[in-house]
Amino acid sequence: MGTLASGLIGGLAALRMLKAAFTTMLSASIGGASSFANALIESGEALFGMILASAAIPLAAWFLGTC
Repeated sequence: MGTLASGLIGGLAALRMLKAAFTTMLSASIGGASSFANALIESGEALFGMILASAAIPLAAWFLGTC
């Protein structure tokens, strides 16, 4: 269950980072700066979510395994 959850969270974060990369490339091609900043913030949020999930998922699996 923990492996499946971490895979799903990783997949969602990868999609968010792919969207951020696409937005960044599109923004750079038309010369916009605000979209680039928003894409970097979204990428940082995805990384923070993955770090948080990497700590929370093993703890939840340990708790559910002992119940």
